[in-house]
Amino acid sequence: MDKTKNKNQGKGTDWKELTLSVIKNFLENFFAELSRDVRQKILIFIEKLKNNLIFGGLFILGSIFLVVGIAIVLNFLIDIPGAGYLIVGALLLLLGFIFKAKK
Repeated sequence: MDKTKNKNQGKGTDWKELTLSVIKNFLENFFAELSRDVRQKILIFIEKLKNNLIFGGLFILGSIFLVVGIAIVLNFLIDIPGAGYLIVGALLLLLGFIFKAKK
């Protein structure tokens, strides 16, 4: 009877070890995939953020040059010093109030 009991305990232990091994492998693979997906999403987010910051910076810088250029041309056409800057500034303020009112 001892031999039968030892055989059954051996089979039970093998079954438990196999089950634990399968669960362990599953969890390791699951978390490895999850970590890889999170890492990829973070890298994609950083790349998009970098591109948007570069675009935004260039857009703002270009807008400043455009507005200053328009003000200088208006100064030249009106022939009153500073009038171009006043006109462009007033238009930008008006545009800002219009956008703020829409929200």
